[in-house]
Amino acid sequence: TIEAAGASWLTVHGRTRHQRSSEPVNWDMIKLIRSSVQIPVIANGDVTSRAVAEEIVHATGVHGVMSARGLLENPA
Repeated sequence: TIEAAGASWLTVHGRTRHQRSSEPVNWDMIKLIRSSVQIPVIANGDVTSRAVAEEIVHATGVHGVMSARGLLENPA
């Protein structure tokens, strides 16, 4: 539906709206979404370092990652 509406890319947060940030992100669901669309997918959630970002890319096949809380805590 998102692709048909003309979206150029999609950002996916790996938790449902009912989950707390203390619960781990579901990389399998991000991977499933990535494999289901043709547009670029950006993963979000639990990105606390460059190493974690690279691990998420490798595990899910996403085109990129974004981070908020992790970078606020440690911008390096």
